[in-house]
Amino acid sequence: MVFEPALSNLRESDEPVFGPTSFRGYVDRHGIEAGRTPWYISVDAIWSTDSV
Repeated sequence: MVFEPALSNLRESDEPVFGPTSFRGYVDRHGIEAGRTPWYISVDAIWSTDSV
């Protein structure tokens, strides 16, 4: 799961939120293959839904 490292970090810390960090930096640090995930979670994707 893409967000498991962030969720694990939150469980182990007293912080209420994870970050800030860029999504690309996050996946690179954890060796995660994100594929088109940034496109799907970007604000611009809302305006591009006809191409999904």
